Amino acid sequence: MNAFSSENETVVQGSRGESPVRVGPAMEWVGERLRGRAVWVVTDPEVDALYGGVWGETPRLTVGRGETAKTMATVENLCRELVAAGADRDAFLVGFGGGVVCDITGFAAAVYMRGIGFGFCPTTLLAQVDASVGGKNGVNLDGYKNLIGTFTQPAWVACDPAWLATLPETEWRCGLAEIVKHILVADGEKLEPFRQGLERLRRRDPGETAYWVKHSIRIKAGVVNRDEREAGERRILNFGHTFAHAIEKLYRYPHGEAVAAGMVLAARFSQALGLLPEEETERIRSLLAEAGLPDGSGVDPRSLAEAIRADKKRAGDGVRLVLLETPGRPTVRATSFAELESVLGGLDR
Repeated sequence: MNAFSSENETVVQGSRGESPVRVGPAMEWVGERLRGRAVWVVTDPEVDALYGGVWGETPRLTVGRGETAKTMATVENLCRELVAAGADRDAFLVGFGGGVVCDITGFAAAVYMRGIGFGFCPTTLLAQVDASVGGKNGVNLDGYKNLIGTFTQPAWVACDPAWLATLPETEWRCGLAEIVKHILVADGEKLEPFRQGLERLRRRDPGETAYWVKHSIRIKAGVVNRDEREAGERRILNFGHTFAHAIEKLYRYPHGEAVAAGMVLAARFSQALGLLPEEETERIRSLLAEAGLPDGSGVDPRSLAEAIRADKKRAGDGVRLVLLETPGRPTVRATSFAELESVLGGLDR
């Protein structure tokens, strides 16, 4: 299955049908897809206060903000609200918010009455380039990130740049980290053009932003279309994430900042194994620094190894690490915990 796209739309071809992803003014396009449906909008209080008025009289249900809200209890409460509101199998949910709202909405829709329709209107840069695209929806359990979830594609995704206008600076930088990740795993030649456009991106130039949002979506859609359920190639989209999830747990970094630090550590790990030249590691580190993102220099590698070992999503007696041979050429390597601890320990010297 191959992704195809027009100027403003990219299509994810999932096992259950097509999932178009649009970048541009959203509400008219969304309205056409909701006409005649029984719709409930799932959002959070802050997004609702800023932009909720665009939904008019459409009923809205709110969930909490942040990773602490991404739990089975939240999903259960949301399902109870849907039951109380009379939502049946023809109901349609719209996740209107950041990645947490999208994850909760997609997971709830996948399990409510054994599955109802849903779409996403992501309101953060991180959610537009990553969380809303690809059909992975999950919640956390006992501190383990995304341990419970599904692979279910949304009916559609609408990424409106206007919803990014009020995004806090930290959240903006988190989105930039995921854009860099897509470049590093799939299109290394775009590393320098991204650097050249970084000043405009940091000013939130609409044209520059739209270009890189579309670019990231097309990369992710292409990977997902070839490996929807993460049996092989889709694992490359986890570049930096094994380290990032441990960093989030230990240091409470925002997700995108943890991914940035995790990518630098993954690059240094790749270099230590003789895969990635030192100059490429420095190139990655300096680019992320220019974007205002951390490089993991404050992270204790030994504590990180212990946190990764304790992760219940590990693979047997080790982990699968996404490493780099060069920007744009990733490799997935089964790594024992002994090797992980040895290499990470060496990075401390």
